[in-house]
Amino acid sequence: MPETPPLKNVHQVTEAFGYFPVFHDAEVISLSCHRGAPDTGSPSIDFTLHAWEMTSELTESGHYQLGKHHLITFRFHGVDHVKLDHWNYQNVLFELIIREIEEPSDHALLTVDFSSSFGLEGGFRAISGEIISVTPCDEDGVALK
Repeated sequence: MPETPPLKNVHQVTEAFGYFPVFHDAEVISLSCHRGAPDTGSPSIDFTLHAWEMTSELTESGHYQLGKHHLITFRFHGVDHVKLDHWNYQNVLFELIIREIEEPSDHALLTVDFSSSFGLEGGFRAISGEIISVTPCDEDGVALK
């Protein structure tokens, strides 16, 4: 398991899954870049993943049983060095990598990398990050009421 990143409200993710996942095969279903208020000059990026846990159990069709489906919305503040490519109709992650910068040379304290299986890839740096919401959903990524 990866280390739990230093994100505000990260406990929401660890409570839903029992650990902080690598988000292998999770899909980025939305991504928004905000310039920030003109007086703050602090741009931000929000994105939402449809994530789940793969179990060792097999379905009748021979596929691994998936459980703990959730929509997880992240927000990162003070972003820079943004490089995001290949956004399309499906954006499947190999892994979401959130790391602290060991020896910061300027304001950025975190790196966020979308390691791609298909679609979106790239990353950015940020001053801070937080979990906005963790919402149970069905296998199609539709929020449960």
